[in-house]
Amino acid sequence: MTTPISPSVTPSVADRSSGLTVSADSGTAASGPQDSGEGQDRVELSEQASAAETILAAAKELASGAADPALTAISQDIANGTYQPSSTAIAEALVRYERRLLQGG
Repeated sequence: MTTPISPSVTPSVADRSSGLTVSADSGTAASGPQDSGEGQDRVELSEQASAAETILAAAKELASGAADPALTAISQDIANGTYQPSSTAIAEALVRYERRLLQGG
């Protein structure tokens, strides 16, 4: 996945055959991994990458077993046989679902 780079980031040119990196913001040359970090480019995450990171963190939390208390209560009611949902609420939800299917969205 490619992360967009903001316009404030200055590009650098790397010569793959010699391992030489020239940074456009300083005009200096450094030899590969031994350079001191001066003149290095900065990479900032886009809003999409930040949102993806948030979603990933939420998915990891769900996978860890931390459940929503309301969901836990409903699950216990179902397991005990005491869950009695409103038939009106179920019918309304089914109608809304069918309408969305018919509208193509």
